[in-house]
Amino acid sequence: FTAKKFTAFGSGAIDLYAYDIIIDKLTLECSGSSTMDIRGSIGSAKVTTSGLVDISLANVTGPVEVNAREASEIFIEAESDSAEGVVITGTTEDASKVQHAGGRCALSNQIFSSGCNEAAVPSHTVEPLVWTRGITIIEAFSCHGHTGISASSFIRP
Repeated sequence: FTAKKFTAFGSGAIDLYAYDIIIDKLTLECSGSSTMDIRGSIGSAKVTTSGLVDISLANVTGPVEVNAREASEIFIEAESDSAEGVVITGTTEDASKVQHAGGRCALSNQIFSSGCNEAAVPSHTVEPLVWTRGITIIEAFSCHGHTGISASSFIRP
């Protein structure tokens, strides 16, 4: 689908896979043990993590702000025709790291982390489609209306 803004919040054990989406502005806030894999066309992104978090963004065309703590791993793949516009800023702390294919890193305050390194694009397997309980849509959205979506996840007893 297409959206101006897409925001995902996750805490605990969260897996989010979104493929073939077009997003102007992506915001991910993850803590705990989370995996988020977003592929399509991503204009700009803000990623905030803590815990054992694995984030992968593919076909990014604009700036990415990263604030990663603990053991977070973030991979950013720049869209090949827009790699010059992909500048990765922000901070990494503890054992967190950022890897990128295309674009460039301008991270500051790399406290006890391995910082930001260029890497090859990893091969990906397609995850099975699964809808889990505990996902709440906060805003209305339209796949063709470009209005956006916000989602939060929580554990129900």
